[in-house]
Amino acid sequence: MTYQLSRDYNRAWELIQQGDRLACWVEYMQDGEAVRDIAAAICPENTLIIGARGTMYVWIPNANFNLFRRACAENKIEFYLPIPNNMIVISQEDFEALASKVIKERVGNPLDELLESMEAISNGNQ
Repeated sequence: MTYQLSRDYNRAWELIQQGDRLACWVEYMQDGEAVRDIAAAICPENTLIIGARGTMYVWIPNANFNLFRRACAENKIEFYLPIPNNMIVISQEDFEALASKVIKERVGNPLDELLESMEAISNGNQ
């Protein structure tokens, strides 16, 4: 299954404010190297908490969108946002195959038509 990470902090803030718990990746430094951890973002009673397994990467009482956006940018946070009900997500490979099929159905395949014409000419049928 494919997931797409998002830095759409407006949408993430909106969902968190309505009580959703969002999965996200947080980047932090450990022994001089950047590492990432999966975490959850929640905002109970207007306190933004982004953490995992007892580690709080972000804790902001009286949170607002500007503080949230700054914390997300500083910690390179990327969210798994829910996909709207009217959206279908497909891979690039599947998209190209579908687009090719639709083009062939609507316009035909110019290469096939060229090959058929060449075959007809070689058989003496012009």
